[in-house]
Amino acid sequence: MRPGDIVRAADGTTIEINNTDAEGRLVLADCLLHARSLGAGRLVDLATLTGAITSALGSTYAGLMATDDALAAEVQAAAQASGDLVWRLPLHRDYAELVKGRYADLVNATEPRKAGAITAAQFLARFAADVPWAHVDMAGVANDTGRPYAPKGGSGWGVRLLVALAERLAAPGG
Repeated sequence: MRPGDIVRAADGTTIEINNTDAEGRLVLADCLLHARSLGAGRLVDLATLTGAITSALGSTYAGLMATDDALAAEVQAAAQASGDLVWRLPLHRDYAELVKGRYADLVNATEPRKAGAITAAQFLARFAADVPWAHVDMAGVANDTGRPYAPKGGSGWGVRLLVALAERLAAPGG
């Protein structure tokens, strides 16, 4: 793809390409659509989506953005229990305005480099639609965290979080 291209997501949403390095969110958008088509009742995704989250949170916390407060609380509780820490960032209609396209429904990255991690999540929220959804941008914690168990290379971050979350959600009342 090249800047200026307009691509179509699986649901027909048109997306202007203005940043060829923001291709992962295009794939993840279709993954969210596919999960919805299979009847998913809740959606949680982890992705090394943006460098912006690393600038904001470093290698201590991953960024959490969610359309559902109850699901966000479950993810936060699982993060505390597992040690894979998250920090919740807001989604707001002002951010949704930033991802609206000029020539298509959406842009794959915002022109003014404002709130890059949040606007990437806001882009994805469109594809989660009304299904409770949580997005964890783990770009800052995925590699080279300097922790004793993973000083260099992949950290395995998120595995413990997902296990703890699955246990919480599978428990009675979860």
